[in-house]
Amino acid sequence: MQAGACAELGPHNRSLPPTAMVVPGTRHLPVNPSLRKESMDHNIPDTICAGSFLRVWWRLPPDASTAHACEWAEVIRIEKTKIGAATLRCETLGKVAFSFVPTDVARGVDAHVVKFEVQAEVAPHGDLRRSEVNRLRQALHETCGRIGTLSREVDPALCNAGFTVAPSQVRVKATLLTHSGSASQRQSLQERLEVTLEQFADDLHETDQKQQLLQQPLQLRQSSEVNQRHRPELCPECIRKANWCSGSLHLPDAAARIAKAAESLLTPGSGTDRQSPNWYVSDSGIEAEMFYNDQPVLIQLRPWHFCISETDAALFGKPARLAPRLRTASST
Repeated sequence: MQAGACAELGPHNRSLPPTAMVVPGTRHLPVNPSLRKESMDHNIPDTICAGSFLRVWWRLPPDASTAHACEWAEVIRIEKTKIGAATLRCETLGKVAFSFVPTDVARGVDAHVVKFEVQAEVAPHGDLRRSEVNRLRQALHETCGRIGTLSREVDPALCNAGFTVAPSQVRVKATLLTHSGSASQRQSLQERLEVTLEQFADDLHETDQKQQLLQQPLQLRQSSEVNQRHRPELCPECIRKANWCSGSLHLPDAAARIAKAAESLLTPGSGTDRQSPNWYVSDSGIEAEMFYNDQPVLIQLRPWHFCISETDAALFGKPARLAPRLRTASST
């Protein structure tokens, strides 16, 4: 399998969530025991991680309505089977959930997948991705598993000529862990969970009445309130400021606010009272398994990158520059 063979045919990097991978930290951080890398199959390419996009050729599509021989899919999480082999939990771009075992694909015995290819990663997004995943992971306290504040600065080593970078926004990826329900039902609920948690986190930043807000029941926002995520490389104001033009999800306490929102809306177990969930580091940043109306859901906090090239900036008549803005952009 050659990585990147389908990069130009698939979804454009800029219109999709950036990929993420495990980055060694300087501290021992809590890891979900069922996901420990050392117990997994080592035949998975290093380029595959949570958030990666794959082009998948079907042996038997996971949904009867699928009419295509191959589709694009996102890797949600790398899990292990009872015998220790790695399983990729995935979703198609149409939100059809499926899983497959890469070693079974290589042997030609996987039930759903004949072959797959990994979307190539375009530089310098790889360095930024690794750095920002690590910055997010370091916000997780090693002793209590609680989420604190992120450092304010982007890694100075990312000062590459021709690009403007700034601290990433922290965004939510919600995934139902059961395969029940139609793809449209899954998509609707997952998107509503994501927008509810993110907008509530913004509300916490904007109000002086945080305790009163946290004590109020949190309800899902309607589907009509789900908006496309902001793409700074297409925003004249982001390019002018060399930072996010609006919102608060790029600020150091963003992950902590999202965690509070999740703890207000979701429960750590089926039928349990609300209490603190167990947050773990993951390939994509930080995650927790929780429940919404007794439905298990994986909540992942991922970085949504700010990386503008001179080419993109020139479309709006302004050249991008990194070095003069790097430190000031991170503190606004």
